[in-house]
Amino acid sequence: MYSFKEIEEYLDTIAPTISAEPWDNVGLMIGTRENPISKVMLALDVTPDVIDQCIENDARFLITHHPIFFEPCLKIDFSESQGAMIKRIIENNITVYAMHSNLDKAEGGVNDALAKAIGFGACIRLDYLRIGRLLTKMPFFDLADRVRKMLDSNGLILSSPKNSMVQTVALACGSFDASVIPEMVARECDVLIAGEIKHHVLVDLEARGIRVIIAGHEATERVVLPMLQEKLTHAFSELSVCIATNFIASDSGQ
Repeated sequence: MYSFKEIEEYLDTIAPTISAEPWDNVGLMIGTRENPISKVMLALDVTPDVIDQCIENDARFLITHHPIFFEPCLKIDFSESQGAMIKRIIENNITVYAMHSNLDKAEGGVNDALAKAIGFGACIRLDYLRIGRLLTKMPFFDLADRVRKMLDSNGLILSSPKNSMVQTVALACGSFDASVIPEMVARECDVLIAGEIKHHVLVDLEARGIRVIIAGHEATERVVLPMLQEKLTHAFSELSVCIATNFIASDSGQ
């Protein structure tokens, strides 16, 4: 058994809560810091099925990427979906903890996991962006096939039917932040691989000659769960760490 404090302090070394964005909600979401912990469940989201898996596996500590409370929670109605989940979480003594924007940009976090999953070694790290360079130029469609296979994502959306040659690749997990476009332009990126992107931003990038591969929000973020599992089991040898088996499919965000 480990104390919540031990695990919380370790998680804060991986992705400090202080580094989360002001608009974000990270850290303890529901529960108590008093419960001893022997088994952890990792998931992208809090869903009824994930709660089922916590109960079935006797995992009383659930770490998610997306916070269950993102918008202010004004009421907890047990007859509504979120209220029903909160009720089950409390009834089953499950502690819920979120690592969101702090994990996205952390060294060894979501964006680094995405870069590793696609096969990039050393990358330039820029908060919510990673920039890697292929050893040789590659056709755009070939890179898209590589992304599809490495991320096991069948719902790729490509910004252009032109099979141009690309070499410098920008990677951004989840929702793409357009504020990094000037940095991409300055570093002469040929292509962006992102989870989702707004339509007008996609049009802007294409006009700049930057191709875009939209791989899906979930597909670009689930890659961090095995890395987080490995870190936790290495740090706490007697801790059992499971990964939830269901994921929420998402579109391109257009």
